[in-house]
Amino acid sequence: MKGFSSFPKLTLFLFCLSVALSCGNQGQNSAGALSTDLATLQSLLSGSNNNSTSTSSGGLEYAYQNNLDTFDLFGRFYHRKRVFPELREITDISVVKLIRSLEKVEQTSRDYNQFILDGKQGLIFFSLGLRGLGAYSGIETKNARTISVSPSGKIAIVREDGMVILCHSFDGSAIVKTSSCSSVTGPVINVSALEENGFLALTTSNQFLSIDLDSGEVAALPLPEFPPDPSFIYTNENIVSIIHTERQGVTSFENKGGKCYLEWNNWRACQRTADKPGLTCDFQKRAWQACKRQNPGNHTVRFRFVKHAQTTAIQVTMSDGQLSSPLTLDGLAAGMGGVLHAVSRDYERIVTIDDKLNLAWLGFHPQVPLPYWRIGDADTIVSYPAFGMVHTKNRKAISVFSELPFDQTEILRILPSELIPIFSAVDDLNPSTFPLGQNIFLHPDVKPILKEALGNVQLE
Repeated sequence: MKGFSSFPKLTLFLFCLSVALSCGNQGQNSAGALSTDLATLQSLLSGSNNNSTSTSSGGLEYAYQNNLDTFDLFGRFYHRKRVFPELREITDISVVKLIRSLEKVEQTSRDYNQFILDGKQGLIFFSLGLRGLGAYSGIETKNARTISVSPSGKIAIVREDGMVILCHSFDGSAIVKTSSCSSVTGPVINVSALEENGFLALTTSNQFLSIDLDSGEVAALPLPEFPPDPSFIYTNENIVSIIHTERQGVTSFENKGGKCYLEWNNWRACQRTADKPGLTCDFQKRAWQACKRQNPGNHTVRFRFVKHAQTTAIQVTMSDGQLSSPLTLDGLAAGMGGVLHAVSRDYERIVTIDDKLNLAWLGFHPQVPLPYWRIGDADTIVSYPAFGMVHTKNRKAISVFSELPFDQTEILRILPSELIPIFSAVDDLNPSTFPLGQNIFLHPDVKPILKEALGNVQLE
């Protein structure tokens, strides 16, 4: 294939659209001649020419995008339905590595699933395996504003009034409404998945809640100090981070609670029912003792938070040596090596901060050709940190970045056969003669191939 590897391609955007997103990252992209404009865009993303400092990860590499138009045009190749809902607003997204029993057989360790909330219509769109797309509609999701999905498929939805709805789960094929529907009043600002069956929530009354979906217990968790004016909570493994103080400060807490709490709790739960005939708790007890030997400490306390790091402002050193005004942040997402990524509508930036919450890297959302859009007003960021994939979004589009060199040939394994000729046609375009203002799919070398593919797609 020709030197178009750094240019957004149709298949890359479909990749984000409706598959169990894969982050292959198994090698460098094939290199080729890029136009001056595209090379400039790449240098902006890599951290040069934008007053940024470099990190060991080298910043973020732009990978692909999905938006309302591409979803409408190409979604049929994945859902295969004659009648399928239209995506009208990307209210929120959740990306999650599901437990193996909920994945399709073709999914590998690097594949993860995406859930897109359209709160305007009360719809949730979700990926199914590598080449599937499903949708769910319910009155509980109407006017919802955030969604979070746990590895076990449990779904937490925050409504417009701040109530958390815990009525839904993903069973591997569809989103289903559970028989025991519960909710959490708050009102809640946002929730973040914790472990397989739990969430942490931040309320408008400065409460920090643990929601256990197995027991139904909702408990307020103590913090050594509560940051002022909290606006967002994010959890990743044993670190909890909170944006606060007019969205300019970040404080992170580390959970020093027992690493073997779940094993201890399972043993105690078994003991409570040990009077049943034939029931012993030897297996649970051995698991608890083995874990305890490997992890000394008090494991009967699930949460014990200590302050990990704090910053009151993230500022950019400008070319004249002066500091900018503090950046306002609109979300956090974990990266590889302990870093955090954030989006800021100030200067339309993507921000990376290290584990001590110091500024490490800045980048822009790049200009891209139609029908794709530059996301200059990103309001959300989510990630799959195990493979360094970072998603940013606004109401109309989702752009995806990679912390590692993105191997675009990975897209071929999830591409429906009808789209392969379109992939080849787009990839063969010469970027040095292609105007950014032109729609890729209206190009004379692509349009007839797309028309044929749309006519041949088999729908049920």
